[in-house]
Amino acid sequence: MFQAMKNYWWLVLLRGIVAVLFGVYTLFNPGISAVALVLSFGIYAIINGGANVGIALFGGGDPEDRALLGLSGVLNAVLGVLVLTWPGITMIWLLLAIIAFAFVSGIVEIVSAFQVRDIWLGLSGVVSVLFGIYAFRFPGDGALAVLTIIGIYAIAAGVMLIVASFQGRKLGNAFSPSVA
Repeated sequence: MFQAMKNYWWLVLLRGIVAVLFGVYTLFNPGISAVALVLSFGIYAIINGGANVGIALFGGGDPEDRALLGLSGVLNAVLGVLVLTWPGITMIWLLLAIIAFAFVSGIVEIVSAFQVRDIWLGLSGVVSVLFGIYAFRFPGDGALAVLTIIGIYAIAAGVMLIVASFQGRKLGNAFSPSVA
C-alpha cells in the first residue's frame, strides 16, 4: 500500500481536491436542489472510485491491500454510476447512499492507515465513519442540515487526503535512491 501511495500520491491528492470542491459547493449553495446534489455526489463517487482502482491496479505492495483498495474503488464507482443513472432518487435514498459510501471508504482508509502508518489517512477514515454513524442516527434533521454535514464531511476528509498525499510523496522521495 505504501508503494502505491508513494508512486500514485497524485491520485490521493485528486481525491482530496475533488472532495474539498464537492464540500465547498455543497456548503455555499444552501438552496441546492436534490438533482444537483445527486449529480455532484455521483461525479465525486466515480472519481474517488476510479482513483482507488488506479492505485490498486498500478501501485505496488501487498496484493491483499491492493485487492481491498480495488474493491472499495469499484464499489464507490458503481455507487456513483447508480446515483447518476437513477434520476428519481429521493433525498433519503441519497443520504443512505452517502452513508454507505462514507462508511465503506472510512473503514478501508482506517485499515490502510494502520498498514502504512499514516495518521492523516486514518483521521480521514475516522471522520468518514463518524459522519456515517451520525447521518444514520439522525436522518430526519432536514435537507439543509444534511447538506451542511455533507459539506463539512467532504471538506474535512478532503483536506486530510490532501495532506496524506503530500506525506506519501514526501516519504516516497525520502526512501527513493537519489540519482547522483
